[in-house]
Amino acid sequence: MDFLSLVSSLTSVVLFISILNPPFRLQDFRQSLPRKLTLAFSFMFFAVAVTTLAFSATVILIFHMKKRWATTIVYGVAFVPVTVFALLQFPLYER
Repeated sequence: MDFLSLVSSLTSVVLFISILNPPFRLQDFRQSLPRKLTLAFSFMFFAVAVTTLAFSATVILIFHMKKRWATTIVYGVAFVPVTVFALLQFPLYER
């Protein structure tokens, strides 16, 4: 999971950087820019999803260790970024 997250996030960064300095003419952007943006955002979303899955797997492993205080702290901290991410993405689905 960590490897997939790293590869997809680096791929999205490379795609975003490749948009900044292309060797194309202005007319070539009509095809290449939307394709690169779509791929970059797809890889970025995949990286966030896989990172969340890796973190969830870690939480499950800690839960199976039967340490009650550790699981309470991890659950409390884990739901904050997930909730913030969900609230920030919700307005995009209203359209």
